[in-house]
Amino acid sequence: MHEHVKRLFERATQLGQRAYEAGWITSAALRGLHQVEHRAPPDLFAPGGERPLVVALFGGTGAGKSSLLNRLAGASIARVGAERPTSREVTVFLHESVALNELPADLPMRDVRIARHANPAQRDVMWIDCPDIDSTITANRAMALAWLTHVDLVIYVVSPERYRDDAGWRVLKERGGRHGWAFVMNRADEARPEQRADFERELRQAGFGAPRVFMTTCRAGAIAPHDFEGLAVLIGGLVSSHAVRELERRGLRSRLLELCDALRRAFETLGNNADWQALAAQWGRRWGVIRESMLGGVQFPLRGIAQRIARSVTPAAHPVSQALTARLTGSLTPPARGAVGSREYAEAVESSPPGVEAIRTALWDGVGAARLSEALDGLEVDAAQRGLASLPLRRRIGEIVVVAPDVVCETLSRAASQVVAESGGDTRARIRGIFGALCYGLPVCALAWAGYLVVNRFYLATATTQPTTFLGADFAVHALLLVVIAWAAPFAGYVAFRSDPGKRVAQALERAFALAVDQLGEAARSSIAETGKDAAGVRGELEQLLNEIDRCANSGMGASPLVASLLPAGAESRGAR
Repeated sequence: MHEHVKRLFERATQLGQRAYEAGWITSAALRGLHQVEHRAPPDLFAPGGERPLVVALFGGTGAGKSSLLNRLAGASIARVGAERPTSREVTVFLHESVALNELPADLPMRDVRIARHANPAQRDVMWIDCPDIDSTITANRAMALAWLTHVDLVIYVVSPERYRDDAGWRVLKERGGRHGWAFVMNRADEARPEQRADFERELRQAGFGAPRVFMTTCRAGAIAPHDFEGLAVLIGGLVSSHAVRELERRGLRSRLLELCDALRRAFETLGNNADWQALAAQWGRRWGVIRESMLGGVQFPLRGIAQRIARSVTPAAHPVSQALTARLTGSLTPPARGAVGSREYAEAVESSPPGVEAIRTALWDGVGAARLSEALDGLEVDAAQRGLASLPLRRRIGEIVVVAPDVVCETLSRAASQVVAESGGDTRARIRGIFGALCYGLPVCALAWAGYLVVNRFYLATATTQPTTFLGADFAVHALLLVVIAWAAPFAGYVAFRSDPGKRVAQALERAFALAVDQLGEAARSSIAETGKDAAGVRGELEQLLNEIDRCANSGMGASPLVASLLPAGAESRGAR
């Protein structure tokens, strides 16, 4: 199980690193994963074979840990004295046949004193005397906690005068079911009878439902009753009942459950499918408002650009019709060079789209870019407010900001090119040109006909004997009406087929700009959807890992009565999650 747990921790670390690089989790979350305790007692020993039970004595200054260890081990291995040398080092007492592994970096050899023995009765137990947990020296306390991760059974030693104000065991009890626990009130000959019951009550309030408390004394000649033999029997029972593996499994389970909690906290920003769908819906509402604002904000500059383009595509007209039109319609558009419908002109204009830089400067570098950035910044804020990882989304929408000017300008440029290319083949313009020609052709014909009649009547009246008269006022009125009608009829058609190139270009550019804006909005929506899919992929990998961790943590976890008596209250229920 230990090797399997190590692989699970490695997978969790690798998943966390990849997720951090992709922006799914924060650096603090990644540190939280690395801080989950993954070392265990088997790491102290060379691989293969059976390992001994690791028993560590913790306690406050002056509690008598070293004296108790010497008596339990049956040898004077821990130094005892007024200067408390054990407050500054770790003493390890183990059989000479036990092969130690290379100690981790946080367990430096310079702070460890290893004492070997050849006593076969102590072969299955490795004793550790740790620095005082309540030491004022920070390094000593850190060293004690670093060794704690490699311990099967914690024997916490207190003294009668300091058991109530000893905060050390309150620090240790936060480790829950990672270890078995036994408590010793040493120097029992100095204790009052009610202090044991009071100490047990304190432990129950701290979360130990049925604490194993032993009263011991290590002074020579002490006559007070004590439980030293009971403590020795407990340790011997753990060894003889092969509870080492069970304690190890309990510790590994506790670490795995903590790893699960850390993974779930770290990856909360993945959200779920509903979260990303809700974000997309919120983006749709936000973008609808921004879109209308963008379209309204470019109306004026867009019309100016349309007029500039229109002047280059206005077809030439006959000077007379142009003059008449200018007089009667107020048009000031100058004629363009080239003939109407010139294929070469249209192809030349199509090959060189007009106004690209003007479009970028007037339509996008100002209002457009600012509104898009505002919308995308709001999208990122919406994601963060929903507790979703915003960095992967920010990277995707950052690409939209980069390509947005090209999307807008290229779309508008293509629309302008299409208008220019189609200007030469405009049927309305051709029909209008015909009516323009008729505006002066028909009146000339009418005048010619009236002139002919005048000359003919004059000839008949003067050069022949036929009784005829000169034309009168009625003829003049009717001739004038004929000329007016001959001009007015084609002029009406000329006006009816009048087209405003600027308006036509403006409408084309407006449609193109709306299309470009919609493309940007759709790109942002696609970015949300793609980011949600990526989150779902990471979430699937996470769920697979969590399920495997859960199976490993809850496989074969039936605690024996002896081991269960050493576990804090609730350790079983936490393991069964």
